[in-house]
Amino acid sequence: MESIWYLDLLIDILVTGEQTDGAYSVLDVWGPPGFATALHVHRDAEEGYYLKEGEITVWYGDEIAVLHAGDFLLLPRGVPHMLKHTGDGDVRMLGVCTPAGFEDFVRNFGTLAPRRELPVVTEPLDIKRAIALGAAAGIDIIGPPGMLPTQLAKPPAA
Repeated sequence: MESIWYLDLLIDILVTGEQTDGAYSVLDVWGPPGFATALHVHRDAEEGYYLKEGEITVWYGDEIAVLHAGDFLLLPRGVPHMLKHTGDGDVRMLGVCTPAGFEDFVRNFGTLAPRRELPVVTEPLDIKRAIALGAAAGIDIIGPPGMLPTQLAKPPAA
């Protein structure tokens, strides 16, 4: 198992694409109150979340889901989405990506965790690096942390 400090999260890579012949990967995610992902799209992968502890709200396309312990949500590929921890205390969840590959982005963007604790973030998000590494991994980062899919420009009606 690898433990990675990724933004303000601790992510344990439990199952890799190498172990599943590229079929899927499984990540154990631990996050602090208030964490939010950038608005992004997985071009080629579906992403599922099983919440073990805490509460997260997921905005995807025009939908909103609030997940509590025991809830699962599968996001289809190609749908813009953003997650935010909206409960009290820390959040723990499992993330499953199919096909595998997201774990490589986590490794490349994050750093090997020297300790099994949440990282202390002192630097702002390097959005240019995130966009470049994301693009190489099939992930389009289309907005900053906290931006909702509904805030994307809509094409004019015909």
